[in-house]
Amino acid sequence: PQRVRLRHRASATEPGRTQRGSREVLKPTLWMIGIAVCLGETLAASAAPLEWTVVRGVFHEASVVSIAASAAQPARMMAATTRAVYESTDGGEHWQERFRLPANTTAAMLAISAAPDAAILLATDQGLYGSFDNGAHWQRVFRGIGEDERACLSVAFAPAAPATALLGTGGGLFISRDSGRTWQPAGPAPGARPILHIAPDPHDADRVFVATGRGVSVGRLAAGQWQERLITIRAEEQAVEESDADKAEGETDLLHHLSAVAADPDVPDTIYVGSARGVARSRDAGATWEPLTRSGLVS
Repeated sequence: PQRVRLRHRASATEPGRTQRGSREVLKPTLWMIGIAVCLGETLAASAAPLEWTVVRGVFHEASVVSIAASAAQPARMMAATTRAVYESTDGGEHWQERFRLPANTTAAMLAISAAPDAAILLATDQGLYGSFDNGAHWQRVFRGIGEDERACLSVAFAPAAPATALLGTGGGLFISRDSGRTWQPAGPAPGARPILHIAPDPHDADRVFVATGRGVSVGRLAAGQWQERLITIRAEEQAVEESDADKAEGETDLLHHLSAVAADPDVPDTIYVGSARGVARSRDAGATWEPLTRSGLVS
């Protein structure tokens, strides 16, 4: 595919939307939430400008919070709303409900293993749910001890070890070596919690990067060794102006909170983090950072 710069058109209707004939097109800069990570200045795309269309019908009842694609079956996708899990076998054209959460339970993130008989894991605020028969049956596989551990925030399978899964909770990180059936604590230190997002190293099955409430931590899973990368992300050259509400509530530190971390699948030791200030990159496994200020990303 040709590499083209991501671009969008000005809205002629309501904010975030454009019209092209009878099709409704979404502006990528406003709607690309939890679907992809743009590495550097370009995206892999067709020769035509990048376009987004609305999938209507099944997702009307609740917000979509997570989407995952199957590495073993490229046309298969899973999507989680806050209340249910849906499956598409034709690249997102059509969707069918596969699992509905119990009452008073809210989904946060889902993950699919790379194995042909894929395991599916769903992180919720009441523990972790899993399916080991391609979504036909579901069970709660992790409850945690106490409220913090029960609040599951992120989940991921390790690309370099398909049977290894990692679970981020308000009470720390947990690891499974059997695709999510059983779990053991994996760190990091109590101060580096909650675990907001997880990026297993695609080049090293023993290493993982996590975004926490304080920064980025890098862990060695076998030895249980962790290094905390305490950073302040400045993806803008000019300081972000605080709102009056932020100043009044004393929440100015929210400007620096991390929301996502990703490991480059092609370049070892290169990781990216997203925060309220934008995106930053490290080329040395988190030791030093540089803001991506000229990538076209909006801070």
